[in-house]
Amino acid sequence: MLKQKKYFKIMMTGGGTGGHMFPLIAVARELEEISYTAGFQIRFILVGPEMKKDISREDHFIYRHLITGKLRRYLSFKTILDIFKTIIGFIQAFYYMLLYKPDIIFSKGGYGSFPTVVIGWLFRIPVISHESDSVPGAANRLLSIFSKKIIVSFPGEYDSLPNKKIEYIGNPMRQMDKGIKSDALKEFSLIPDKPTLLIIGGSQGSHQINMLVQDILPELTDKYQIIHQVGKNKLPELDKEFKNYHMYEFLNENGMKNAYAAADLVISRAGAGSIFEIAMTGKPSILIPLKHDPSNHQKENAKRYAEAGACIVLDPRKVLPRTLLENINDLMNNQDKRDKMSKAAKAFAKPDAAKKIAEFILNYSGYEK
Repeated sequence: MLKQKKYFKIMMTGGGTGGHMFPLIAVARELEEISYTAGFQIRFILVGPEMKKDISREDHFIYRHLITGKLRRYLSFKTILDIFKTIIGFIQAFYYMLLYKPDIIFSKGGYGSFPTVVIGWLFRIPVISHESDSVPGAANRLLSIFSKKIIVSFPGEYDSLPNKKIEYIGNPMRQMDKGIKSDALKEFSLIPDKPTLLIIGGSQGSHQINMLVQDILPELTDKYQIIHQVGKNKLPELDKEFKNYHMYEFLNENGMKNAYAAADLVISRAGAGSIFEIAMTGKPSILIPLKHDPSNHQKENAKRYAEAGACIVLDPRKVLPRTLLENINDLMNNQDKRDKMSKAAKAFAKPDAAKKIAEFILNYSGYEK
């Protein structure tokens, strides 16, 4: 039985992509599992009401919309607009802080977390931040000043973060290893014995990967069946009528679980969320990091994952459609290599990270069971 008081209030913040949202959901679910029937009020402060649409209907968390501007590295008219949006975000965060009076704040980073963390710090509310990538984002570098602890996904020291605050626990993930292959065969109209490729680009899709795939679709669909999440409005002109080709703008949580269950090989970008999902499912993969990435965080993520023996990394500035096709064929023709990559992926994964982070939040706050 939880002892300290009737409600322990946890505020979760982040945004504006699924890479921020999904880890928050994973930790919130673990907090609910720990509390079981008593003890917690969890509030999400997120950028944009559209973020809620991607959440499982089974989740019943309370969400509040925050307007704020991005932390841009360049000057433009949007920068001026973002200044006003950020001011509004601070006012909203101040209101939410007075309304909910949280005991602790868990921040996933991103520009959407900035007002909530700063206002929380002014209210003397302890902040625990999480950094998914091996190279910290601009928001988390700035917000590290206001954070009591910073949980990271990758081991090692971080040049741009105060290392005395760092706790290495891993990346909190939804349980993507719970898909059912028989359900996937029905959901995606797959042929049971035909090799399956899963092509994804993070929650928003990848235009570069989509274009590479478009150029080799005839060769790919001749040998494999494909589940392809292209991202909203990323490539609407792509021909959907190729046999064995199944294109989706977005796959919900259950859809992604089943897609992973069906896949023999995954082709993906190298965001931390994607890498740890792939690792959790134990799938061999080919990673193509984000091409225009000022911080090179995806390149560094992919490098560390490849050093573990879990993937092949293709240079986004040099990769050609034919290069991708050759690497896919080489891997699909080498079961032993795929098995070794699968074993390395599972060893790299931190499947219990969400639970450990939930426990860390409670232990740090002094909340007693």
